[in-house]
Amino acid sequence: MPAKTYAYLTVDVFTDQPFTGNPLAVVTDARGLLAERAGQALPAAFVFEEIAGLVPVELDRDAGGRVTGATLTAP
Repeated sequence: MPAKTYAYLTVDVFTDQPFTGNPLAVVTDARGLLAERAGQALPAAFVFEEIAGLVPVELDRDAGGRVTGATLTAP
């Protein structure tokens, strides 16, 4: 079975000037990717401090997502 691929964007956050903020990878459909502890290894794969993953919105929420770092995953 081929490996699953994930689309992502890189964005420059906490700045209004290009290339002066913190780089952040945003996985546009992170279903199943960030739910496990293995998701904490992803920032190292991107060589970023954190990544964000978007997930489908549930009926009672305006947005769905999760931010993960090397030692922490937050809803």
